[in-house]
Amino acid sequence: MGFSLKSQRDYEGHAVSNDEPAPGSVHNIVFRNIIAHCKGGAHITGHPNGYIDGLTYDNIKFFVGTDPTAPFDWTTDAMTFRWVKNLKLRDVEINWETPEAAKWRSAIHLEDVDGVVIDGFEGRQAKLGAEAPTLDFVNVKDVMIRDSKAPEGTETFVKVEGHDSSEVTLFGNDLRKSKAAVQLDTDVSKNAVTTLDNFMPAQ
Repeated sequence: MGFSLKSQRDYEGHAVSNDEPAPGSVHNIVFRNIIAHCKGGAHITGHPNGYIDGLTYDNIKFFVGTDPTAPFDWTTDAMTFRWVKNLKLRDVEINWETPEAAKWRSAIHLEDVDGVVIDGFEGRQAKLGAEAPTLDFVNVKDVMIRDSKAPEGTETFVKVEGHDSSEVTLFGNDLRKSKAAVQLDTDVSKNAVTTLDNFMPAQ
């Protein structure tokens, strides 16, 4: 369930540059009705000059596992999206299997993503009592999270980072079992996040 746009320079180990042309384009991809048990997470990466445009994950149950003997298992987050626009995550459920990996953090990490609908999501951070948020957003714009649920053991449901983050809305979510609904990093505007008609954690 993961893929990326990479140029020859990327494969040669050079840093991704805003100056180079996009290595291609990906548009309007749908993954639907999948139960996946994976050793590692799903990593979806576009290119700063060629965002993946129109990506949908619909009715996905994702079970993240690890292989302690595998040198290539570098997963930190269950699902990672970068340089993507018009992303829809509908009825996505994240489950963490045992044994745990020391590096595991968040259920979903979004970075440099524009135009997101997360609808009917259920999951939490990898480890009980860990400070990692369930949803970790960095420089995201135009995000709607609705009809989603924070299960028992959730610490912070959403953390927003990056001074470019804006227009993040939580609407109609059940966050009563989380310790905190939203955390804003110091470089994020206080007006970047709006919460409406959510069941909030007790204060």
